[in-house]
Amino acid sequence: MIEKYFTEDVPSVIPDFEERPEQIAMAKAVHKAISRGENLLIEAGTGVGKTLGYLIPAAEHAIKNDTRVIITTYSRTLQSQIIKKDLPVVQKIFPELKFEAAYGMSNYMCRRRAFALQDKSTLFQDAGGSGNIIDFLNNAQGLKENSPFHIPEEVWSSINRDKNQCAEESCEHFRKCHYWTMRRRLSKCHIVVVNHHLFFSDIVFGAKILPEASCVVFDEAHKLEEVMREMISRCFSSFGFASLLAEAADFVYGAGKSRKKDKNSSTAAVKKSVDEFIRLLLSERELQLDRKNTALIDRQVSSFIDLQKELADLMYILKGKAAEADTSDERKYAEYLFGSLEGSAITVKDWLNRNNPKYFYWLEQEPDSNVNLWITPYRLDEDFEEKIASSYESVIMTSATLAAGEDFSYITKQFGVHSANQGVLKSPFDYKKQSILYLEKELPLPSEKEFAPALTGRLQEVIEITGGATLILFTSIDLMKKSYEALKPKFRGIKFLMQGQFNAVKLIEKFREGPAVLFATSSFWQGVDIKGDALKCVVITKLPFEVPEHPLQKAIYRHVKEQGGNDFADIALPRAVFMLKQGFGRLIRGKEDRGAVIILDTRITKKTYGKSFIKSLPDADITSNMDNVINFFNK
Repeated sequence: MIEKYFTEDVPSVIPDFEERPEQIAMAKAVHKAISRGENLLIEAGTGVGKTLGYLIPAAEHAIKNDTRVIITTYSRTLQSQIIKKDLPVVQKIFPELKFEAAYGMSNYMCRRRAFALQDKSTLFQDAGGSGNIIDFLNNAQGLKENSPFHIPEEVWSSINRDKNQCAEESCEHFRKCHYWTMRRRLSKCHIVVVNHHLFFSDIVFGAKILPEASCVVFDEAHKLEEVMREMISRCFSSFGFASLLAEAADFVYGAGKSRKKDKNSSTAAVKKSVDEFIRLLLSERELQLDRKNTALIDRQVSSFIDLQKELADLMYILKGKAAEADTSDERKYAEYLFGSLEGSAITVKDWLNRNNPKYFYWLEQEPDSNVNLWITPYRLDEDFEEKIASSYESVIMTSATLAAGEDFSYITKQFGVHSANQGVLKSPFDYKKQSILYLEKELPLPSEKEFAPALTGRLQEVIEITGGATLILFTSIDLMKKSYEALKPKFRGIKFLMQGQFNAVKLIEKFREGPAVLFATSSFWQGVDIKGDALKCVVITKLPFEVPEHPLQKAIYRHVKEQGGNDFADIALPRAVFMLKQGFGRLIRGKEDRGAVIILDTRITKKTYGKSFIKSLPDADITSNMDNVINFFNK
């Protein structure tokens, strides 16, 4: 039955639709997992058509069983594509299908706040005037991203929904409120589309934006570990706490008056104690994680006790304000301030105690001097089982990169989904015909000082062969800049672009105009989609091993070794393999694309682990002779 949708129904809806066995295989696997209440890990190569591969069985299941499926993505781009392009196609096959996108509350305009400010024309001046704001309220579902004009952040923060100022059912605008209208629509949907951050935020903070569902599908699941670890961590931010104190001061003493108050006021005393506590942490940050340094611990605890005393006085005042509040809005706001201050104090106390071996406690100082105290879990599997796997009959994870070769052990260990069904669906593209893979054998190793100048020489050779249309991916910003500066003067008629010159969207636009060479790092290894002749060569300068310099990375690597594991084989290698697959995937985006992937890191041919990288890549012709690359482009 599932096959019929792709052989008969979808072709009747999408002109020039090409039937793909891999897409049908994916749909069957998803249908089986959902109908049996099983979990599924499925890697779908570029061109499989994975989105329709899971949407069609999800829609059929939700409609037939009067239930709901949640689809969650990493990027807003994919979320938007599913809502605006893919689900309308599915709806033509299932006319009764109801679907909706869910966004975080701050993305919605608050009618009460906007109407209260509509006469302040200077506020809306840059947004096109208050008349446009009202039109937006009525026609754009209250979403900022649907606005036909730019809304400056300072304007938006004055009119968007703030949970701490929301009167909910008692608000006169409740029935027409865009946020609450969205919530009501979600409860009637078969499919809800959300992003990973909101999904985990909803679970961690108990916002209950998302309705109950029988199944959750994680698309772009290769980003799941990063988002989940961030969202289930606890954090005390010095800037955030200062902002919270300013709110409390305005509430207690009246807006604008708090600065004129006696320096011994409750909020001023708390701020002074916090500043002293942070100063102590920063002055001894190299020692602050050493639990054997009892003198340091005593100083930190003593400073925190002073902070607690001052905070208790302020919270007592807030508690009294809540009891005396004239309106439910005031009472709710006082309770929010009280709860937030209390939560901050608990986080700092737990951070100082550091008595849970399941968590890593670390300090981060940002460039703007903000200081974050983080409490982060080493492992995700217990939380995933408790908060997600146990809440859904079926959990499905899919991405173009979930396995190292056909080995899903990294994902199963991270999330504890050991019993999940597993499958790898190869790309339908003919990589033997469409691509060539060059593996370097002669350059120095990346660790050798001769590598950088030798790399520049090889990159010059590659650009001379391609004449542009080349994406060069780096793992180091410094090496990227040096390579760009060394090569740019050597060429005329080719546009040289480098990450950081423009935003990502603008860079891609300029690259597509061609002929161009783009030097990039980090985010450009993933998510870049350039079809056709604009991109015909992807160069990997180094295998994308992460350097565990970040305190959290170091801690996770150390924890794996302490548990008897191998930090290289269990973490570093699979993560690098996933990233290389992502980088390779930038090249062939359609059946008409042709090009070369050139890997200039000789570790892929000289080290035993190089085979793990090669086995994970599509089945392209492999060469270490640049003449073969020239011949490929001359065909």
